[in-house]
Amino acid sequence: MPQLRKDILEVSGCTASWGVVKILKKILTRLHKEKIIAGKIVLSVSFVDTTLMLRLNTHYRKKRKVTDILSFEQKSLSPQNASFLGDLVLCTPVVKKQAKQFQHSIQKELEILLTHGILHLLGYDHERSDRAKTQMARLEKKLLINSSGLINRSSGRQKT
Repeated sequence: MPQLRKDILEVSGCTASWGVVKILKKILTRLHKEKIIAGKIVLSVSFVDTTLMLRLNTHYRKKRKVTDILSFEQKSLSPQNASFLGDLVLCTPVVKKQAKQFQHSIQKELEILLTHGILHLLGYDHERSDRAKTQMARLEKKLLINSSGLINRSSGRQKT
């Protein structure tokens, strides 16, 4: 079973009441059951404001707009013999706005976004081709119980 060790997980910029560690454990457990990951997983999760997200998206993706989540893949082995997947950066105001827009909790929105981001860290990329988009969308839907995932959301969806 995958282990998400609190001492090697860095989460910054969010309120503890959002339950990010619990959400990540749920996602990683599902990924393990699907045999997509194995062993210890290390990743960094940061929450930023719209100004910083705009700068990051403009610099790294050449898209001058605020987005909900960015994924920075950095696969390697950490000193604790755990797989370091990379960094996830979420925009706090967008998380709140999308939770309200889609009429579900912030935790549900985080589950959707973090699942999407982790899949990117694992090498899935819906922007590569229609086939890759279909594959990632199916996997999101399979992993997210009671949700079709970020890719399949209809109107108002921001690409990541």
